[in-house]
Amino acid sequence: MVKAYKQSIVILFFLSLFISCKSAKVDHGNIAYLSTKTILKKNKELKFTPDYLKSNLTVKYKGKADIPTLNAALRIAKDSVIWISFSKLGFPVGKMLIEPNRVRFYEKLNQSYFDGDFELISNWMGTNFDFNMVQNLFYGEALFELKKNQLLSEIDQNSYKLSAKQKGDVFQLFYWFDSVYFKLKKEEVLHLGKSQKLTILYKDFQKINESLFPKGFVIEAKEKENTTLIDVQYKNTSQMNTLKFPFSIPKNYKKIELK
Repeated sequence: MVKAYKQSIVILFFLSLFISCKSAKVDHGNIAYLSTKTILKKNKELKFTPDYLKSNLTVKYKGKADIPTLNAALRIAKDSVIWISFSKLGFPVGKMLIEPNRVRFYEKLNQSYFDGDFELISNWMGTNFDFNMVQNLFYGEALFELKKNQLLSEIDQNSYKLSAKQKGDVFQLFYWFDSVYFKLKKEEVLHLGKSQKLTILYKDFQKINESLFPKGFVIEAKEKENTTLIDVQYKNTSQMNTLKFPFSIPKNYKKIELK
């Protein structure tokens, strides 16, 4: 239970971001084929990355041991800081600070902390992660850069599916885009050598400043027979002019070392 709790605190930073506003309902009909270039162009038109943004989150975790629902406060400064403060039943349980070249967090239950780079996250997810990829996930954008000359488009279940022209020996990537607003609905990363599969499902959209964001998302991580699910809901999200990111590892906490 304790191990799963500590893992959940780290995994939970893989959250996505939305802006509170009216819901944008999607009405799919029969859709026509579009080129990769057109799909990516339309997706870019609604892209929104505010300089400062904050939100409250509700997170459910299911893995080898289920964790009671956690709440979190999220703050982002574009391209520089992602800050998350976790709480349970109104009591603070930990904080995380993610910067372009550094990841830090501490948790109060076992009075431990981590201070390092993205190696831990990369090992867990089966691919190399960096700050931009984490930020893209928060904003509901694809983890990896989408290059039109490297992707093929097709219609799959009333969505536009993009996949690599040349299949990799180690990784395979797939993306599904909404056929009305061209926002990312689903993303899959397959690590063939390790039998790992990461799936990100974005929920219904909401609109602000002519841009669309998911109301939440679900992460499903599979490795052989083990499955981890993280269900995230957002509320009270707002764009800010500036934000503060208080973070200080308490004294006498034990450092977590990677093996």
